[in-house]
Amino acid sequence: MAVSDSQNDEIDVHFVTNLGIILSSGKYKVASSKESKRLFGILKVSDGYLISGQVQYSSETVKSFILKIDRDGNKIYLKYYGEKDFWFSGSTLYYSPINENEVVLYGSYSSQGYSDIVFFHI
Repeated sequence: MAVSDSQNDEIDVHFVTNLGIILSSGKYKVASSKESKRLFGILKVSDGYLISGQVQYSSETVKSFILKIDRDGNKIYLKYYGEKDFWFSGSTLYYSPINENEVVLYGSYSSQGYSDIVFFHI
């Protein structure tokens, strides 16, 4: 699988072979046309893929997103993590060392000069 930026509000997902041949592609909207986004990573899970990134809503608000798609490219869900007037920076995904059926989203909240490290169990 390969992921790339498309238009400002979409990402492109390509399912490719080991030789780089594209088998199928899809576009997924993760932001509005007025918001910017950044991609961070892909994590293969038992029933598909998790794609992580960030969307900047304003000069004070950045939220992380998790897009889940199945192995056929069907969108399962798109969830956002963060709050208004906070920067949630970082969208590192990894398997939980405590529960093999969980994935952890790691990052930090920052608001008005204060910062805290946070984990979301998915």
